[in-house]
Parts: sequence; structure tokens; C-alpha cells
Amino acid sequence: YDFVNRRTHSATCPLHNKIFDAHGQPMRPSFGYGRGKKIYRYYVSDTLLPLGRLKAGSTTPLGDRLSAERTERFVQSQLASLLPPNGPEPEIFGAIKRVTFSATTLTVILDIAALIEPNACRDTLLDKAKKIDLAAKIEDDDLVLSLDACAVRRGKTLRSKDRFLDEPEQRAALAELLRTSHRKLKELNASPLHPEMHEHMSTPINEWTRERLAIGLLAPDIQKALLTGTAPLGLDAEKLLSRDMPLDWEGQRKFLGMKHAA
Repeated sequence: YDFVNRRTHSATCPLHNKIFDAHGQPMRPSFGYGRGKKIYRYYVSDTLLPLGRLKAGSTTPLGDRLSAERTERFVQSQLASLLPPNGPEPEIFGAIKRVTFSATTLTVILDIAALIEPNACRDTLLDKAKKIDLAAKIEDDDLVLSLDACAVRRGKTLRSKDRFLDEPEQRAALAELLRTSHRKLKELNASPLHPEMHEHMSTPINEWTRERLAIGLLAPDIQKALLTGTAPLGLDAEKLLSRDMPLDWEGQRKFLGMKHAA
């Protein structure tokens, strides 16, 4: 994507500048291609994006990746009852001030003024909120409640950095990760596809880039599986980015649970 396209896509993400991870990092829109050039949208922690900075005292990136479509659909379906009954197809996102994702919970802060008429009874709004979250509360001009996000996790492990992704989204994310690796290898004149440029090779400037370079150097059949969406189910970005990845191709296949394609 060029800058204009990325900016246009970001405008279609209603939680842009509103959603944060458990470490307080903003989760910014990110995009990837699936089969048939289908575009998948994500909210990704700042440290997992290019130029992202590591949290102080950390040596590895901390953060999460959320399926934007599924997260937005979940938030809308859970909170739509808080909106005034009138109005054409109202959406909740205009009332949301901040969303914080932590493990299996989405904590949402909403602007009360966007949910009720001036001088209307706040207790009625709070009663509706408590049907969603018994611990919902009003703080000054805000309504604060938490949503149990387990319902949309689709069995992902707690350690996974890719949350709320279904199978096509997960495969698209892996393919995009490989494409990113090859782009960075080429930028650094380190691409195995262009050995004539290796004498001009430069080193990566940050941890984010260093982690991803190795993916473009995996066994060819592994890379083909990532691009074609035929890698084993359950393989995620965290596994590919693991520092335990073997250097030899057969060890890589064993580590990722893949057989050598004939």
C-alpha cells in the first residue's frame, strides 16, 4: 500500500486512535492481503509495527493483533442497546472514547453525552449498562464497562499475539509477514534473490526488523506454504518470530510441524 491508500483504509477503522493494549500502547490500523486480494484489517500494538519502540526494560516486543472487523462487530453488537432508540442504523463508535484490550477483556469508556439527551436520567443508562456488565459504573461524564471477549477468541491461546483472527485472516497475516520480510531484506540489500547487492548490505535499525528478516530466509517450501495458505492450522506469527527457530531447514520444518514438500 502507498501512504494515501493506508490513510484511506485507516479512515474506515472506527476505533482508530481509540483502542489501546494492556501496556497502554496505541493499537493502530494495519492491513494485509488474503486470497483474491481480499483486504484484512487489524488493530496492532505500536511495538509490533515498523518503527515501533520497545517498552522500557523489555528486549522483545510486547503487544497484540486484533481482527478489526471482528472486534468492531463484537463491540457494536454488545453495546448497541446503549444507544437512543431513534436514528437510522446508529453505531456505537461515535460514543466511544477509549477501548483497552487486556487478555480476554475489552474495557470500554463511553461519553454519556453521546448516549442520552441533556438532563436525562443517568440511572436509566446505567441500568441498561448493567445488563451488559454488572460492574458497569459512571465516572464523571463517562460510562465505563468491560466486555468478556472470550466469545470471539475462537480458541486462540493466551500467549498468542494474534487475537480474534479466524483461519483466513490468520493465513493472510502469515503471508503478509513473509512479504514484509522480503521487502526489508531488499531494502537492506540482503535479499537472497539479489546476491549481486550483498556487497552493499546494511544492518537493521530496530528489533522489529531484525525479527522479521529471518522469515524470508526460511526453507523455500516453508515460505511457499506461507504464501499459498497451506501451512499447518494453528501456526501463528509468534511461532514464526520465535528465537528458538532452528537455522537448518529440516529443523525449521520440525519446529513448525511441517513436512518437506516433494
